[in-house]
Amino acid sequence: MTIDDKQLKMDPSYDRSDADVTLISSEDVQFRVDSFYLKAASTVLRDMLGNKDLQSSPIHIDAPAEDVKQLLDFMTAPIAPTITDWKQFQRILELANKFDCGGVIDRLRLRSRGFLLERPWSIFCLASHWNDMSLARSSIERMAVDENVAKLTSKKVPMPLSLASNCSFPYLLGFLSSVRVNELNCYVNDPYSGSTALIDWRKTGMDFTPAS
Repeated sequence: MTIDDKQLKMDPSYDRSDADVTLISSEDVQFRVDSFYLKAASTVLRDMLGNKDLQSSPIHIDAPAEDVKQLLDFMTAPIAPTITDWKQFQRILELANKFDCGGVIDRLRLRSRGFLLERPWSIFCLASHWNDMSLARSSIERMAVDENVAKLTSKKVPMPLSLASNCSFPYLLGFLSSVRVNELNCYVNDPYSGSTALIDWRKTGMDFTPAS
């Protein structure tokens, strides 16, 4: 069955008849977009649309319609959209990386601050790859609310590789060094490690510097 044979739906936010590129989601929802926005936002799409040997339209995007729309909103909207769902945030970031959308990634980095209270360690890991010290410090200051903190700071149990591997090495070493410096001389019982040092997270964040 060809694309013309299918009953494709049209996203109402991106349905301009004079747009010169059509994107199609994994659910066969169409998005009509001016190629100018796509070329400006994505080096991958710019190369694709500029290559005469490749089919320039329609372009299939392996993502659900809601994610394609969100990605386009980040490309085109004067004010960056707000994302409150962490899993969708991760999916949009993955799409932005896949299509090399530098401006979208910068906007997502700003929006990531909305998850500081919910997922400080995850945001710290993202900050480590973006080399964003301000975001990293803000994340550390909120570590007290993260359920993974005991796994990160216990002296009795090694840090799980699944957590450590998400962070760049210089930021991970800098984090552990700052934690050790700011441990308080008292301990609390913890079901994961037996006992965990209390940590002055605000000062830990202020003192944080990536290892050189």
